[in-house]
Amino acid sequence: MALTTIRQLPRFVLVLVTTCSLLIAACGSAGLANPEASSFAGCQGADCRVDVNVNNCVVSPFPDPIPVPPSNNVIKWTIKATDGTGYHFPHDGIRIKGPSDSGIKPDPGVIGNGKMFVMHDDHTVHGPIPYAVLVVRDSNGVACPLLDPIILNQ
Repeated sequence: MALTTIRQLPRFVLVLVTTCSLLIAACGSAGLANPEASSFAGCQGADCRVDVNVNNCVVSPFPDPIPVPPSNNVIKWTIKATDGTGYHFPHDGIRIKGPSDSGIKPDPGVIGNGKMFVMHDDHTVHGPIPYAVLVVRDSNGVACPLLDPIILNQ
């Protein structure tokens, strides 16, 4: 079987292939081909957003560490359950582990029926600040294993 050259293809096939290629490239650059890229996680304006992905009580924040520039002073963690189960933050769902004078405080803390946790970061401490994430399963009130990620004040 002989290979067909581009010149031998009908014009509509060339247009179709070109159009499909451009659409695929556009979807990839818009983040639609990558589920993590379609998230709103990251820092923009005064807010830093963190997706707290939960699957079968396994918690993984994105991004980790959270790179917080000096111009950002609000960190918002939002639960994204991928297993069809409901989860929530308790009143102490995000706990700064150190240093005690880090300048990161709940403000107002847990909101949105427990699906979001908000803290204010005044950048008192620069560098890595460890924190704990505590998520509870809605159906039985059982806490998922604690996770110890990092806030990275720049």
